[in-house]
Amino acid sequence: MITLDDRAKAVRLSYPLTMRLAKLIERGAFTATAQEIIHRAEQQNISVDDAYLQMNAELDQQEANYKATTQQALEAYDTHISNHADELAQLHKQLSEARSIATTVSNQIQNAKNARDGIYWELRRADLSNEQIKAVIDMKAPFDFDKAEQEVYQAKRIVMPQLQARIDDIYSEAKAVQLNVIVGI
Repeated sequence: MITLDDRAKAVRLSYPLTMRLAKLIERGAFTATAQEIIHRAEQQNISVDDAYLQMNAELDQQEANYKATTQQALEAYDTHISNHADELAQLHKQLSEARSIATTVSNQIQNAKNARDGIYWELRRADLSNEQIKAVIDMKAPFDFDKAEQEVYQAKRIVMPQLQARIDDIYSEAKAVQLNVIVGI
């Protein structure tokens, strides 16, 4: 079964073939288009010029139809996005919040590590033993590195990719709607 992607691909692939055909016509080759002009002239008992004008008018109509279809496709895309505007706004907000949490917690982790290292070296310079240093550091308000790193992991590896995937899905759906209008099945 021919899919929308197959139809779109056929359109893209027809371009180089048409360009090659145009080059043959420039060189004077007798092509299917020339044959069609002659066929119409004979079938309708009209001149070759009139057959050409008839085919040209049909091409003008195809161009107008394509322009209208393209406009309908853009409107279909915009409508799909508009129908999901609230969801997209919420997803973007959640994504921004997840990024903010990841950045904030990452900064907290780094600051806690820097503070711990600063205290360690300050106590080291004061000639305290490792046990004494550990006791002093343990007396400070503890920072749960594991919990903080889990929050960052959760935001960066789970929440953010899920949100981005849904955003991408909405835009892909809109593109499919647009493509369906253009090439239709």
